[in-house]
Amino acid sequence: MNKLACIAWSCALVFARAETVYFETFPEHRDPSRYTRIAQMAEKWEVQKDADGARFLRVTMQPETSRRKGLVVWDLAPIHFDSLQVEVRTDAASPVFLSLAVNDRFGNAYLFAPYGKSATAQRKPLPTGETWTRYIAKIPTDITRMYRQGKEIAPFLHGRGEAVSDWENVDLTNLGMKILHFEVLVPPNSPLIGKEFTFDFRYLRLEVNR
Repeated sequence: MNKLACIAWSCALVFARAETVYFETFPEHRDPSRYTRIAQMAEKWEVQKDADGARFLRVTMQPETSRRKGLVVWDLAPIHFDSLQVEVRTDAASPVFLSLAVNDRFGNAYLFAPYGKSATAQRKPLPTGETWTRYIAKIPTDITRMYRQGKEIAPFLHGRGEAVSDWENVDLTNLGMKILHFEVLVPPNSPLIGKEFTFDFRYLRLEVNR
């Protein structure tokens, strides 16, 4: 590799640096009820301490036939980020799925690819047990849908007739995200219907690319 190529490669590493703008560790002096909410099949939550001393949010969920989705919501001051990551785990004895939706300061909604989505699969269930699993969502790579005033806009209409310019006019570098919706879903006819299971969150991190 010549000297010029080495310099260019080094510069690329420098400019690819990610900076953390939000990191949630559930410290004792902060009351999570001031910025987190739960809904639907999510029935209660509490902050607990893991064996390694890390504090995490444990949400108890109980799905019913008419409510198979649990919501865990983070309220933020408007903040821009390029990527989100969080560690999760569940003791559910049957498959559960995780996805993310985010609202910006203008009221637009962004739906992100669920955990496990790939070129060959729409999603996959989360592992169960004591092991933590990392979920990562990036802007704009992992956005699968966007809604403005409740209406889906391009380019995620998949050719259903709306102009791509509607999406191009959205400034993805200054969205000011305000609300994170983590959605935990149980399939129809799941053996979990009517039974409690826990779903844990820790190390929620938002980063920007510098």
